[in-house]
Amino acid sequence: MHLNIHLKLFIITVGIFTLSGCASTNYGAIIDSSEIPIERQRSRLADIGQVTIYKQKDGYLIRGKVTRNAYIRGHISGHLDIEFLNEKNKVIFKTSTGYQHSGTRFNSETFSLKVDETIEKGSRLRITHVESTRHED
Repeated sequence: MHLNIHLKLFIITVGIFTLSGCASTNYGAIIDSSEIPIERQRSRLADIGQVTIYKQKDGYLIRGKVTRNAYIRGHISGHLDIEFLNEKNKVIFKTSTGYQHSGTRFNSETFSLKVDETIEKGSRLRITHVESTRHED
């Protein structure tokens, strides 16, 4: 009986945090991958995981995960090169960004980048993990 009360309190607490988190995170409309295809280029150290592009009133927000390969331990060194390419394969926007460590118990890191550019119809997004021999932020 005592365990059931703690379990119920735990479930209620998790439910409240989940609902409050969902209600306060509005990044914008999700862009379908058929509208802006996403090309991921992995490195020896890491894979580019889930990537989501959000359309906002003043540009785009790109959010995603970098996942460390199984044999690598600790922080994933390096950075991400982000490029938008038009239909003719010409780079129309290019930048680099780091990522945030998710914690010691996770094998992935997250990234978020605001792009205040107009992206041509038919463009695609290329994300490349670039290795580094030193820790980059």
